[in-house]
Amino acid sequence: MVYNRPEQTGKICAGEINLKRKMDKGISNNDLLPIDFDPFAGPEIIRVVPAIEPQLEIWASCIIGGEDANRAFNESVSLLLQGEFNHAAMESALHDVIKRHDALRSSFSADGKQICIYKELPLQTFFEDLSKQNPDQQRSCITDFSKKDAETSFDLLNGPLFRVALFKLEENEHYLTITAHHIICDGWSLGIVMQDLSKLYSAYVKGQVLDLPPAYQFGNYAVQQLAFVQSTEYKKIEEYWVDQYRQSIPVLDIPTDYPRPVDRTYKSHRDDYPLNQELVLAIKKKWALNLVAAW
Repeated sequence: MVYNRPEQTGKICAGEINLKRKMDKGISNNDLLPIDFDPFAGPEIIRVVPAIEPQLEIWASCIIGGEDANRAFNESVSLLLQGEFNHAAMESALHDVIKRHDALRSSFSADGKQICIYKELPLQTFFEDLSKQNPDQQRSCITDFSKKDAETSFDLLNGPLFRVALFKLEENEHYLTITAHHIICDGWSLGIVMQDLSKLYSAYVKGQVLDLPPAYQFGNYAVQQLAFVQSTEYKKIEEYWVDQYRQSIPVLDIPTDYPRPVDRTYKSHRDDYPLNQELVLAIKKKWALNLVAAW
């Protein structure tokens, strides 16, 4: 079944009822004023599912906190790609990833309670060729872009909530950044996206047809969560935790460098400390050995 955006559907029904009443009273179409609004314009919505509790909390934070809160939920991952690069194959792989995961082609209703899943959404891509600039200039451009990307909020109502940027540094060296809103994607999800993107890109480059198993859709999970929230088991769990904190709720008072402001803000700063590749590989190897020993 194909759905229209919920709040638009309400407008359509009200308009149809109002038109019928006017026509019943003998008012002609000439008395109606034309409006510049097409309720069927835009991407086709193929499914509407309930937002889960964490998404409702994020949506509320974005509404209450405004743009500062909205962009605070931006998540991104960047990769330095070395070797021969096929731009067309990457574009095709990215489109396939979006088709594969319904969360990447979704937005939210005006009240934040429903997820609108589209048949397809345009891929927001940014490309810049920096190959004629020296390494310092390239780093400066990427740093400026990263800051701007972090400060650019997503449109939760209309989407898309997923975008990609690609920089060409040399003929065989590219810098890829994927950014998504936390309301549809977390760190684990980005890892899955990168795995699928890697497999699909490799298949396109080699001219192979990749037969991936169907991805589990977030829309199905949201429906299952709604059923669980309405279950007797959930009510028992909820009652247990309510009883635990019925008398008092402990306050988490973590020491900070500066006093908390009276009004909550989302302004912050992050310091990055890059690690050399050899150290990262050594840590991963040590972690793998410890995991095997624990098992």
